[in-house]
Amino acid sequence: MTDKQTTPLRLARKQSQKTLQQVAAEVGCSDGFLSQLERGNENCSPALAEKLVAFYAVAWLTELHVLYPERYMPEASGMQTH
Repeated sequence: MTDKQTTPLRLARKQSQKTLQQVAAEVGCSDGFLSQLERGNENCSPALAEKLVAFYAVAWLTELHVLYPERYMPEASGMQTH
């Protein structure tokens, strides 16, 4: 995966310096499922999106970023990944 393919969810996790296992345990899903979400290979329920946004608690991450990551990919929106 290149930085241009980084989803907002993965970017939030990397910025928080948390592991997949730490986040998954906190929000109540498997680390494998979270990895699939971060890669855009799985869809998220609104309830899990709400938990993830609350967990990261960063102003720029919303439930829409989690539910529709393709709309907020860096190459589509100019979002900075550093």
